[in-house]
Amino acid sequence: MIVMTALPPPRVIKTAIIKMDSTIINKEGIEKLLTMLPTEEEKQKILEAQLSNPDIPLGSAEFFLLNLSSISEIKARLELWLFKMDFESVETEIAEHLMDLKVGMEELKRSKTFKDIIRVLREIGNFLNSTDSKGFELDYLSRVPEVKDTVHKISLLQHLCSIILEKCGETSDLHADLGGLSRCAKADWEEIACKIKKLESECQTSWDNLKAIAKHDSSTFLRNK
Repeated sequence: MIVMTALPPPRVIKTAIIKMDSTIINKEGIEKLLTMLPTEEEKQKILEAQLSNPDIPLGSAEFFLLNLSSISEIKARLELWLFKMDFESVETEIAEHLMDLKVGMEELKRSKTFKDIIRVLREIGNFLNSTDSKGFELDYLSRVPEVKDTVHKISLLQHLCSIILEKCGETSDLHADLGGLSRCAKADWEEIACKIKKLESECQTSWDNLKAIAKHDSSTFLRNK
């Protein structure tokens, strides 16, 4: 009875659920309804009480539960409706991060300054180690600020910047060049991976729910929606 006060009148709830009308029931209402679905045992007890006492009208709560139980595949309908309401925002959130990653990779390919940094760093490494390596592990980039020369104790990063500014023309602001990757660095990619996996699972569940509903609802309205 307490929860019912936050929901629309029982007479309009059934129509709203079947039509997935968000102007009548909002997301919070759908979530509440999912916690209130009557069990088969509860439904039978209400029907038995109604048959035993045909002259006594049902209480508001009992009438409400019986009304819900009359909706075919109500749990599937509510879950599908809830998924539909959340899908766009979840999809947008995931897509924005993936777009940043895609843009970031393209920015990295185009960045002349980044190529100069890699080239000069390789040349410094070859000079110090008397080698002719064609490349190095990418993880080494994170250690560049920590490596210092033995004379002035100046970091390799400072030497690297000085050489590039002196020897390389048309350098640019690397941070500004790699805006997409800068945003990617702030993202929690483990969380994003979990969201993608969860979304995939919910998509599959929604197809299953739609198939279950379609057995009772042959109209194309719900399918299109």
